[in-house]
Amino acid sequence: MVSLLVKFYLVLAALLISTCCLAQMKQHIAERTFQTPKIDGSLSDSCWVYAPVAKDFLTNEPVFGKEPGQKTEVRFLYDDDAIYVAYYLFDSEPGKIISVLNERDRTILADEIMIGIDTYNDKTAAFRFQVTAAGVQTDRYMSPFIPNADKSWDAVWQSGVSKDEDGWYVEMKIPFTALRFPKKDVQEWGIQFGRYVSRTGEFTTWSPVNPNIGGGPMRQWGLLKNLKDIKPNVRLSLWPYFTLGLQRNPVAQVGDNDNHFTHKPFYSGGMDVKYGINQSYTLDMTLVPDFSQVQSDNTILNLTPFEIKYEERRQFFTEGTDMFNKAGIFYSRRIGSTPSGYSSLESKLLAGERIIENPSLARLINATKVSGRNNKGLGIGFLNAVTAKTFAKVQNDSTGEFRYILTEPSNNYNVLVIDQSLKNNSKFGVINTNVARSTNEVDANVSAMNFIFNSKENVYSLAGTGIYSHRKGASLAEGKQTGYNYKLDFAKVSRNFRFEVFNAAVSENYNPNDLGILTETNLIQNFLALRYFSFKPKHKALNWSSSLSYLNTLTLKDRSFQKSDAELTGYILFKNFSTTNLAVNWNPRRGNDIYEPRTNGKYFVRPAALKTSFKFSTDKRKKSQLQLSSSVKWFEFPTNHFYFDVGVAPIIRFGNKVIVSLSSLYSSQAN
Repeated sequence: MVSLLVKFYLVLAALLISTCCLAQMKQHIAERTFQTPKIDGSLSDSCWVYAPVAKDFLTNEPVFGKEPGQKTEVRFLYDDDAIYVAYYLFDSEPGKIISVLNERDRTILADEIMIGIDTYNDKTAAFRFQVTAAGVQTDRYMSPFIPNADKSWDAVWQSGVSKDEDGWYVEMKIPFTALRFPKKDVQEWGIQFGRYVSRTGEFTTWSPVNPNIGGGPMRQWGLLKNLKDIKPNVRLSLWPYFTLGLQRNPVAQVGDNDNHFTHKPFYSGGMDVKYGINQSYTLDMTLVPDFSQVQSDNTILNLTPFEIKYEERRQFFTEGTDMFNKAGIFYSRRIGSTPSGYSSLESKLLAGERIIENPSLARLINATKVSGRNNKGLGIGFLNAVTAKTFAKVQNDSTGEFRYILTEPSNNYNVLVIDQSLKNNSKFGVINTNVARSTNEVDANVSAMNFIFNSKENVYSLAGTGIYSHRKGASLAEGKQTGYNYKLDFAKVSRNFRFEVFNAAVSENYNPNDLGILTETNLIQNFLALRYFSFKPKHKALNWSSSLSYLNTLTLKDRSFQKSDAELTGYILFKNFSTTNLAVNWNPRRGNDIYEPRTNGKYFVRPAALKTSFKFSTDKRKKSQLQLSSSVKWFEFPTNHFYFDVGVAPIIRFGNKVIVSLSSLYSSQAN
């Protein structure tokens, strides 16, 4: 079986051959300015008059390659401190420009511009800056390897917006301190300018981005030339802080049903440091960080057998950490998480003892990370963090004596990543995570390698990941635990017809959870998907897509059947901008779920099932929108069971400051 799979993938890899050429890359010349424009959106500064103009935009959505309905011009300047961008957004109906107010970094229905900057021009990473007609800013870190871009990345930059009878205008100042770029006398960056007109749903770009070409949109961006002798300031930022507070805790007194309270003052202080080692690599440090102002997690009732993966919200672990998210073995929430002995503390109490304090988080003492990529495409990331020992405080009611119980030892966490960018958006990298504990608890090490090789025109892609986990400690059987995880994927990612096939396996003892997160183990999977995309208007549709996929899962240990999933989906965007989604999911035979019982050797019967779902949405460009949904599900064990639901959700926009949305769902079950 394994040898056949190897031969199969070798044959597929041989198909990675180029057959066509990309269109000529568009170019724009950057002009140095000796007059710093005032960032107010008025574009009255004389420096803009002599700046080269980027124009001749083409539509990207809803139809590719058409002349846009509204004219757009962009001018680009730079000096020793920053780049300056001016957008002239002409509009034949300026009274219909939508400028809805919203939070920063939140996408919402509004007229908007964007600029994308690939400072290394390697097609693997870029910075994207967006401004709405209401002046709301959004900035993101983009990569073909990060779905939907990284919204947590934030930079300090300026923008101004103005409007008149001819349209609206945007000025932007992006300091060089907000960017990373190679050390060269003359820079050449990848560049893209874009505009979204909300009332027409039209997204236009300066450099055409053909949806039939894979590899991500950055591959089709234009080239910015003539950036000379850039000498940015030293990239050094310091954030000292001091916290003072009073903690009030309820304490139950012996023989008293009423709660009494203890009051305990607390204080802490520390500092965050960011230093640009050079224009390629950045050092970040945090000493005794205070995360008390970080948004808390939503409360979730978890009835599944798997751990919930929560979003990371601590700035140190969100900013610039895309380098560390290779192979899926790093979950930053493990650092400073709930102590391992937090929930089992009561079992360690002696007769007459009660809990006074039981900290729910381990204290992070310091953390350091170095990350970046040089002009040869070599990416390096190193992260190290240390947490302090965590103790719970208990008291003996009869003697009044206090005792401290260790709930988490001092831990040292580190991550090392080396990642090399190759031609055609290809990559090869290795990553290692390690957790060393100060007591005789379990130490853990996980090593991984991953790669993605694309054909010259990104028509075909071969990707793979291999991971080995090794844990050692006296509490483990035989003093150690080892396991592996791999995936090999081959796909056609461009043009109308596309496909994907992969084989993956996870051994029974694979465990990266000390610094990563894992759900299922002991499985082997085979997957096949066929997809078709149509980007040309036909009949009443602007574009449409469909896919058919099948996933089969067995246990790796004894090859017993677990589950199979077949799915058929379809999507249509009509010429009136209404959309329809249809999905059919089919589990053709009973499966044995080995995770739901939470007991080794037991399994839960998952019956054969069939589910259809339908969604319809009216034109989102309008002030009022209606969303309809419905689904029907059947499964056959132990008796025929039917489920039906229908949902209605109207959305109404009042002006540019108020949006009201309502939703209603009716459901019915039989047997």
